[in-house]
Amino acid sequence: MDSNPLNTPNNRFTSIDMIQRVLKIVIFAFIGLVAIGACGIFIANENLPSGTQEDAADAWAMEIQSKLNKKAFDSLKVVQWTFRGSNKYVWRKQDGWLEYSKGNLKVHLNLTDLTGYAYKNGQPLQGDKLEKKLQQAWSGFCNDSFWLVAPYKMFDEGTSRSIVQLEDGKKGLMVAYASGGVTPGDAYVWLVDDDNNITGWKMWVKIIPVGGLHFTWENWMEVGNGVQLSTYHKGVIKIEMTDVEVVF
Repeated sequence: MDSNPLNTPNNRFTSIDMIQRVLKIVIFAFIGLVAIGACGIFIANENLPSGTQEDAADAWAMEIQSKLNKKAFDSLKVVQWTFRGSNKYVWRKQDGWLEYSKGNLKVHLNLTDLTGYAYKNGQPLQGDKLEKKLQQAWSGFCNDSFWLVAPYKMFDEGTSRSIVQLEDGKKGLMVAYASGGVTPGDAYVWLVDDDNNITGWKMWVKIIPVGGLHFTWENWMEVGNGVQLSTYHKGVIKIEMTDVEVVF
């Protein structure tokens, strides 16, 4: 005779019923969290503001870049950094070549025509595998370098600048990218203090469904000749650049 009451048929059915009830609660709770998250996204979402005064915006952008010594930045030969502790870059600006590494992958990419060569575990890659890694290096570079040097790219080909009114009554400098990179059509509103020091930006980018996400631009470091780079950004996630070095 089984002395364990949990093994009786009735109790086994009761246990199954309890499991089903728990599963229903978990499912409903999950649906509720998704709904709350969707509402939060809807509430947080901001429409892209309309900008005006393009000539004044151009002058303002020049003032901001002058303070960062854009001319000296343009003369840099090499910029090196690690993005979020993973993607490592050596950007040979004057030569137009990029060295990208992540784990056991190393890529050498010609930034002019996106050709190059790559190694994984020390073995050369060819064909589709090579093309895939070249594209990985290019996509990573477009994103990861932008978080480091975007203030110097306000006048890139395909950009436009305008002044927008912010909710707090202040003004922001919007830079829209009609071309370039891997996600053309993105726009950013730069936030600056009264001395034209960049403090952050708001983003309207295709890969993020929420418009107007705010990130700080902080932990500025002077790398020489007045060139300044922000190495830390705080928003919905934290983005940090380490091992930052330059060669003039």
